[in-house]
Amino acid sequence: NLCPSSRTIVFLLIDLLISQVDHGTAMEEIEAAMAAFETDDGFITARDVFRLSVDARLVTLSACESGRGEVVAGVGMLGLAQAFQVAGARSVLCSLWKVEDQATRALMTRFYALWRGEGVPAVEALRRAMRHVRSQAAWKDPIYWAAWVLWNTPD
Repeated sequence: NLCPSSRTIVFLLIDLLISQVDHGTAMEEIEAAMAAFETDDGFITARDVFRLSVDARLVTLSACESGRGEVVAGVGMLGLAQAFQVAGARSVLCSLWKVEDQATRALMTRFYALWRGEGVPAVEALRRAMRHVRSQAAWKDPIYWAAWVLWNTPD
C-alpha cells in the first residue's frame, strides 16, 4: 500500500517525541508543545510546527511526500521539512514521493539500527539503508528506496 493516511501523523509525532525525550525535554514541555497545534483533527501543519521549539538532531517525517511543499514568493519552498528546520531540528529525513509501506519499514528499520544502534552518521546510515532495500528483489526499482532525502545534515 502507498501512503496509509492513518499512520502518517503517528510516525511523525513518535519520532519527534523520541527526539525531544532523548535530548532531555521534560514530558510537561512535550505536552505544552503538543498544545501548540491549532486543532486536534489529526493533521499537523507547517504553521503548527513553527510554534514548536525542536531541539533534535533529526526529525524523521516517515510519510508519503513529507519533503514536498509549496513555493512561496520571496521565501522559496515551504513545507513540513522546512518548518521543522526553522523550529530547530538540525536534520530532517523525509520523502519526495509516495512510498510503499513494507519497503519504507525495511529502510527505516535499517536506518535506525545503523544510526542509533551503531552510531553511523545519518548520511551514511541512509545510504546503507537505501542500498539494503534495493538489494531485495522486490524493491530494486528506485521508486521503493530513492524517495528519501536527508536535509541539513550535522554529522
